[in-house]
Amino acid sequence: MFPYSVCGFLPRSEIAGLGQPSLAGALAATVGPWGQWFIFTGVIVSVLGAYLAWSLIVAEVPFAAAKSKDMPRFFAKQNANKAPSNAMWVSNLIMSSFIISTYWSADAFNFMLDMAAVASGHRVDVQGPVRTRRG
Repeated sequence: MFPYSVCGFLPRSEIAGLGQPSLAGALAATVGPWGQWFIFTGVIVSVLGAYLAWSLIVAEVPFAAAKSKDMPRFFAKQNANKAPSNAMWVSNLIMSSFIISTYWSADAFNFMLDMAAVASGHRVDVQGPVRTRRG
């Protein structure tokens, strides 16, 4: 409903020229600068929350595999708060290196798609993922 109400405050050319996140600019034109900061704060909280959740989820895989003796016991080590500390350190270092490496990529999305395909052992082409043989 909000995008339709913005059309009354801003001409289409201004709406098209709004920076990202565009809702912040639209809200600033509608209710004032506090609306823009409200959206900026919401975006930051959302991104940090998603990063925290992903950091915890990605560490769960090696931890569970180590508990079932499918990976080295090193990944099953827990700290005093029962958090899988070694699994978190290793998996988050790997994840952060992938994220940082996108800085030097001209096409970050395709770079991450290629890296995910290499890591999973799948080949990605025009027809979609194709399972490769492992010898």
